[in-house]
Amino acid sequence: MNGVVRLFSEKRGMGLLSGLLLAFMLLLPGYITSTVHAGEETVTHIYIDQAKGVNSSSTPGTEGEPFKSITYAMLVFKNQGTPNPWTVHIKAGTYNSDPTKPENEQEVFPIELRDNMTIQGDDGAENCIISGVFNTDAVNQSSILRGEGIFNITIKDLTLRDMKNIGGTGGCYLENSSGSIEGCLFQNNQASYGGGVYMYLCLRGKGLISPATHLAEIPLIMAAGFMLATV
Repeated sequence: MNGVVRLFSEKRGMGLLSGLLLAFMLLLPGYITSTVHAGEETVTHIYIDQAKGVNSSSTPGTEGEPFKSITYAMLVFKNQGTPNPWTVHIKAGTYNSDPTKPENEQEVFPIELRDNMTIQGDDGAENCIISGVFNTDAVNQSSILRGEGIFNITIKDLTLRDMKNIGGTGGCYLENSSGSIEGCLFQNNQASYGGGVYMYLCLRGKGLISPATHLAEIPLIMAAGFMLATV
């Protein structure tokens, strides 16, 4: 299913790796932002390509010169104060925290969403995969994607899979937020509440999950694929 997620989740610290990456980002020079003007609104387009991308201080994040990982790209644009809205384009590949990768190419979960943000797979959900398979400490993990108090988000054409999270949500966790999930696949996530998607306190707008979204999850306590609470 595809749809808008509203979730209420506990706040978690960034963790050592995320903190180190953020500290590294602070040392980087400004980046060239790829923008498209629509009326008075400027949309920032950020491109990530695991096969062709490069995480470095000279990467502009354009379609021709993309980043290699989602975490690195989003920290860069956050650090330089790039205003909303963002559209994050994810090319084919499996994005994860494989410890054999260089640290600045590993994903750090949860990936935090923003107001008016679109995060989408450009090559189809079956090819654009974000995986928590290397997150083996299930008790201390978070979801793959997370948003709190945000509006007008779109999660589109991605596979979110293999996240195990005892005491929380596996795939996508949103609190008091609005938006849509379109054409996504949620596979093999294991969690106490909402293995695929957990929506809680959806007070800022209607949530919508499209028929093209598919949930195939493993429950640890309840609500294997989708859990909706106090909407």
